[in-house]
Amino acid sequence: MICGYFKPKFYKKCKHLIKFIKIRLNIQRKKKNAMVSFLKTDIVEILKTGQEDDERAYIKVEELLEYRQMIASYDLIERCCDCISSNLPLMLNQRECPEECREAVYSLIYAAAWVRKVPELKDLRALFTRRYGDSIDAYINQELVEKLVWRKPSREFKVQTLQEIAQEAKISWDSLSKGSLSSSSSLSSKRRESVKKIFPYKKQGAQNDEQGHDEKKDESTVQEKSRLRGPPRQCESHKHKQKVFFWIIHNFFSLSLRRNFMVRFFAS
Repeated sequence: MICGYFKPKFYKKCKHLIKFIKIRLNIQRKKKNAMVSFLKTDIVEILKTGQEDDERAYIKVEELLEYRQMIASYDLIERCCDCISSNLPLMLNQRECPEECREAVYSLIYAAAWVRKVPELKDLRALFTRRYGDSIDAYINQELVEKLVWRKPSREFKVQTLQEIAQEAKISWDSLSKGSLSSSSSLSSKRRESVKKIFPYKKQGAQNDEQGHDEKKDESTVQEKSRLRGPPRQCESHKHKQKVFFWIIHNFFSLSLRRNFMVRFFAS
């Protein structure tokens, strides 16, 4: 017990962070498992109603697969944390990162940028990068990389997952009728597009007539408003300029008259 107080700072901080990371991972895993169970019950209810609601089932199963992938990534992160906890004494004795836990260290550094729900991963990343550097590309667990990056699954994989859920719930569900239904809907949409391509002019002509009518209506309203307003008013600045101009002319003529009077007076 007394020896635990004299452990290095790296050991104590790493142990503390890994403990809280595992707690947060368990909380997030429970939430995601609850969402998976809710989505499963929703999918079962949708499949029971019939083929017309299968598109909703495909949307729900995509969400379910995303949550499952998150749970798998949490399991891999927890496995990396366990590896570091078991190799902490070896990490203290060596300045370089030991080969036994190198993949776990650099995988956790990589995961810190993707798992925002576990903020302690960022603190652990700062601790590891200060000690070992950040050249992580060659040592990351590729399975964890695939689990952290979400890519939409293919239609076949969604169908396979829906069939598994239907078998668990003991529901007879066939995806072939849904495929024929979707193909017929796509054919009808193609027919509509071909009809639009053949007869595009009637609708455009009607739109042009409506636009011309609206333009004439706008012109008539503008003319009516201008008639009611009367002639356009002069701007205030223009009036001011006129006043200044007349004042200058008036003063000029009054000065010339005074000058002529004074010249005649002294001349006489």
